[in-house]
Order: sequence, then C-alpha cells, then structure tokens
Amino acid sequence: MKLRPGDRLYLITDAARAAHPIEHIIGEACGAGLRMAQIRDKNLDDGPYAAAAHAVIRAARAHDARILLNGRAHLVRETAADGVHLPSLHSVADARVVVGRDSLVGYSAHTEAELRRATEGCADFVTLSPVFPTASKPGARALGLALFANMTSACALPVFALGGVTAANAAACLDAGAYGVAVCGAIVGDQDPAAATSDLLEALR
Repeated sequence: MKLRPGDRLYLITDAARAAHPIEHIIGEACGAGLRMAQIRDKNLDDGPYAAAAHAVIRAARAHDARILLNGRAHLVRETAADGVHLPSLHSVADARVVVGRDSLVGYSAHTEAELRRATEGCADFVTLSPVFPTASKPGARALGLALFANMTSACALPVFALGGVTAANAAACLDAGAYGVAVCGAIVGDQDPAAATSDLLEALR
C-alpha cells in the first residue's frame, strides 16, 4: 500500500471556494500537518492548471507532502506531481500506463459498482461520497454512516470518506471503517486553513 500513516487527511482544492490563494492554503495546511492533497480545479485549461500545480507542489515539497492532479494523468510527469485522482468514468489501467507504477492513483466512487471498478483496476485508494449532505453537491443523496460502513467493509482498497466531513464527524468516519477523510470546504473555505487542518488532524487521532 502506497499510503503512509500520515495520509489520513486528504485535501481537495477548489479555487472557486477558496478563502485564500490555493498555494497559500497548501502551505498553511502542510505546515499544520497535511501530507496529501489533490488539485481539483477542473475549469482551468492545461497550461494554467500546470502552472498552478507547479506552485502548489513547491509549497508541498517543503513539508514532505504529496500532490495529486485531478484527472490529468498526462500532466503528472510534466509537473512532477505524485499521482492522479480519477473521476469515476476514467480508466485506472489507462492512467497507470501514463503515470507509472510508482505514482499514486486515486479514484472517485459513489456506488458499489464504482468501488469494484477501482479495485479491479488496482487503484491505490478511493474516495467514497457523499457521506454527509454537502454544499458542493446540493441535492445529492448522502450515503450516511451505516451505508458507508457497509460499502467500505466490502472494499479491499483504503477508503476516504468524502462529502460534508468536518472535525466534528471525522472520528465517526474512522469508526465506520474509513482509512481517512477527504475534505474541501472545511479547509479551503476557512479563513485560517492551518487551524482548520489542525482541528481535523486532532479529530483523526
């Protein structure tokens, strides 16, 4: 397994929801103990996205943190990112050919079928969402902890709980079988990303 013991908190960035520039947020969060993040900004063209990735990766490297790109396997080598996180319709096998066996490959799952697809493709981990109601996907039906626990128990991969996760419910996600939790707004949208990160890490201990 390529995940490390310190990889229990997985930050997903979103410039549209950010209270500060993403590079600043990553620097502050990594300084507080974050060790893995994904640059999600899907609306950027490859050029601006790669430039943003370079800046974020520089900020993360100072803290031994790893950065994944969202869906853009073809940019992993160019940016020296640590891997790619795939939307559910992408092929894990195809991405692995592009990024190499040593890079991390994460996968977004929402159903049992998608969890199976990630497992069969030999992803390194999955996010399963939404566990709780979340502002980023209004109207999406939340799994709830009971169903999340059932789905996670049947999955051979490390599963991160995503969707509406906060410091108040992060420990409950671990109790339900999550390897860790993935968050966006709980850190990206906070005026003090370092404090928000510390609160989440403390909850995960």
